[in-house]
Amino acid sequence: MKNFLILIFLFFWLTPYGFADQGIYRSSFKSNNGKYEFRIIDQKSEKRKDESGWEYEIVLETTWGLFNSQTNKQLYNFKGDFTSKTALISNNGKYIIVVDDYSEASPTDSLVVLEFFTEGKPTISYSLGQLLCSAKNISTSASHFKWFSDSDFLAHKDQWSFHSFEFRKLNFDIKTGKLIRSELDPVINKSSILVYGEVRKTADNQYELDVCHRVYGVIPEDGKIKFFSKINLHNAYQTILINDSELVYSKLKTIYKWMLNSCAYQYGSTENKNNNPIDTCF
Repeated sequence: MKNFLILIFLFFWLTPYGFADQGIYRSSFKSNNGKYEFRIIDQKSEKRKDESGWEYEIVLETTWGLFNSQTNKQLYNFKGDFTSKTALISNNGKYIIVVDDYSEASPTDSLVVLEFFTEGKPTISYSLGQLLCSAKNISTSASHFKWFSDSDFLAHKDQWSFHSFEFRKLNFDIKTGKLIRSELDPVINKSSILVYGEVRKTADNQYELDVCHRVYGVIPEDGKIKFFSKINLHNAYQTILINDSELVYSKLKTIYKWMLNSCAYQYGSTENKNNNPIDTCF
């Protein structure tokens, strides 16, 4: 029995995000007030075969319709690949936001992850590079990635906002799709260091981190950050926020919800020696 429990533990520990890495498929979405439903009304697919002769089906085109939930009357329709994304519908049914919030694509600056529509017509869209200081400041799993920690859809105010892993909050008007406000958390300053890497205890309350990914801060040439912590930290890969060489405790609950694990940092590169990436975020 003991060995069985150990195997179960190892399975969940070694599998990224446990079962959370499984794909998402959604065929309908409803507005917050329940008056409107956005659902698939038609799909065109094609059967194909791989090199081994195994047959599979691929979706070529999907048409979605916006319906009045009470009368089931279709108000408008448009095409799009939204089954693995999240659609948010305004309380009057006119405006729809599509968020690629658990993306299956490769994270690049040009990847569109946020789209706004007015009665089925595209209003504006944003790429990963437009929303983040760097498209590498994400949390990745085996087959997906997330680019924000949490979001808030205020349908009654026609606003949607999200908090990025860069400690920035962006607020959008869902009618126009325009960015209303962009705010950097006050805890971040030009001396802040936000990094991911392997943490090791070197003495009482003293730690060292080998940088695997950096969001903010100037990193020593050897790629090692030394810092002080009043609380005990495990020797493990962690995301750490440091101000004045000390761990910022007030943000631990926020940081523990996500992990900057893309490991984009490269020791000795020109970028890391001469460029402080925080300058592009203020």
